Amino acid sequence: MTRMVNRLGCVVMLAVLAIAVTAVQPAQGDDTTAPPAGTTVVKKRMFSLRRLPNYYGKVATEEQKEKIHKIQEEYQPKIDELHKQLEALTKERDEKVAAVLRGCESFVFKKTFLPVVCLMSYTV
Repeated sequence: MTRMVNRLGCVVMLAVLAIAVTAVQPAQGDDTTAPPAGTTVVKKRMFSLRRLPNYYGKVATEEQKEKIHKIQEEYQPKIDELHKQLEALTKERDEKVAAVLRGCESFVFKKTFLPVVCLMSYTV
């Protein structure tokens, strides 16, 4: 009885993993989302540069709002550059960490755990 429950649990886990993998992978030949060749993709910022910090709009005058917007416009390019540096460092770190695994271990990780991690990051 216990052996049958264990096997059933394994089958259910494999089914969930198969569904997760198919949900994460794009369809073959689906190039409608890819930008045309030679174009650059610009990420949208989560918040507009013209957005005030929470509750500032209720108490700030128009003059103060303009000053705040100018300060935000001054700092945003610096913040964007730091985000790019952070992404580059994170990518470099992840590549070095992945290089520690041997070939077989890397293959097992990519096929088994990576789809689940990707799926979890999409649901959060």
